[in-house]
Amino acid sequence: MNKSKTCSLTPRFHIDIESLLFLPMNVFVQSKDNEGLACNDQVAEMIGLKNRHDFEGLSYRAMAKIMGGQYQQYRSFRQDDLLVMKNNKPLLNKSEPTLYSEAMKKDYYFITNRFPLYDQNGHIEATLGIAFEVPYSKIDQSLTQVKALLNALPSNTLNPEKAKPRKNPLNNLTQREQQVVYLVLKGKTLKAVAKDLRLSPRTVETYFDNAKQKLGYKTKSELIQQLLA
Repeated sequence: MNKSKTCSLTPRFHIDIESLLFLPMNVFVQSKDNEGLACNDQVAEMIGLKNRHDFEGLSYRAMAKIMGGQYQQYRSFRQDDLLVMKNNKPLLNKSEPTLYSEAMKKDYYFITNRFPLYDQNGHIEATLGIAFEVPYSKIDQSLTQVKALLNALPSNTLNPEKAKPRKNPLNNLTQREQQVVYLVLKGKTLKAVAKDLRLSPRTVETYFDNAKQKLGYKTKSELIQQLLA
């Protein structure tokens, strides 16, 4: 990393960028030309890099490729950077698209604050991102509700030949499949679910098809009618 260049880029409050890299949050600096300038170890681990110095020069698209092609999510990050530069002011408390880290084997949910960084002449040269990982509290609450719903159903409404009393069929679904089923049961279309979860419509359709198969239903209407009967 060109340390002198990175350190010369400072917010208007003259924050020491190098010291921020040691914060417990996810910290990253992206240039106005969409090139990685610096990040801390947490960001490097999430992306799947060997160390934080491998972040240097990476575009958001390159990061998405490393993380398995999550281009839609990273496109949102770039749009946020452009908004900060256009408005010349911070973008605070932005809820980010969900990221799945193959390296860490987990989903990440972030609230990010972005700040413009200026050169010595007052021109914006980069953005500083400080991302706070948020717990699954809201999603967990939703999943608890749908699990309670399924537990309350008569055992013969879900795969009668294999159903057993007190057995929760939702346990056979992945967390993503559970989320999709819950939102569908609340009356949302698959397109709306995709928007809520910040996933592509095709990905949501795949999750829902998998859930139907595991729960023993062939169509969306059949699943909804039986589960809400």
